[in-house]
Amino acid sequence: MPVVAIVGATGKTGRWALKGAIERELEVRVLARSPDKLAPLLADLGGQSEDLDLEKITVVEGSVTDADKLETLMDGADVVMSFLGMTNPPEWVVSPGVEAVMGALLSLRKAGKTPPRFLSMSSIVLGDSAEQGRRAWGCFVAWLVPKVALKACFEDMQAAEDYILANRKAMGLSVTILRATVLKTSSFVKDYTDPVKTYKLVPVSDTAAKLSFFVEMQSVCEAFLDVATTGEYEDAEVSVFAA
Repeated sequence: MPVVAIVGATGKTGRWALKGAIERELEVRVLARSPDKLAPLLADLGGQSEDLDLEKITVVEGSVTDADKLETLMDGADVVMSFLGMTNPPEWVVSPGVEAVMGALLSLRKAGKTPPRFLSMSSIVLGDSAEQGRRAWGCFVAWLVPKVALKACFEDMQAAEDYILANRKAMGLSVTILRATVLKTSSFVKDYTDPVKTYKLVPVSDTAAKLSFFVEMQSVCEAFLDVATTGEYEDAEVSVFAA
């Protein structure tokens, strides 16, 4: 099983990747500015389960802007997954975080080490997935959300995508962008050991697939974990929809 490092593991989406990675018995590392938040978070995610134990993960205290802590987190990992999202609009978080992660990965490579594969979360409508956005959301919503309602958020994610596409090959890094449709959460709690998939991955080249407006956050994290362990979509962009 791969060693998985998670950035943004205490966020609304990333916490489900943390739960899933532990349930699948992966070796998990987490970057956390406030490690004391992890124990109550795991207790909340696990309910009465004792499986989500803080002792099952390695915690590196620090922020995504701390290059040394990022290198410590990722050194020896097979995959790093980022679930960064804007928390204080209009302050950018995703693009600076992606640049910091890729900078740390490059430092590992220059040190003669094998950098992990990087999976970065983004959104449909961006880049060459614009048509998917129109199909899934309708033309008006696909224009309104990134241009008006969540303009700063989508500019931040677009800048992150632009940086990845412009630099991953030159840096010699393996970076995959997973673009989600509109995220939602519910009282449903996914069992990440269940082989039945609750998502589907759709390349922009697939113009026939049925595309959902919403996808569960938990399903997006299921997709991340599956891509992390199968190695699919290396150096590619793929979109995540409900099954």
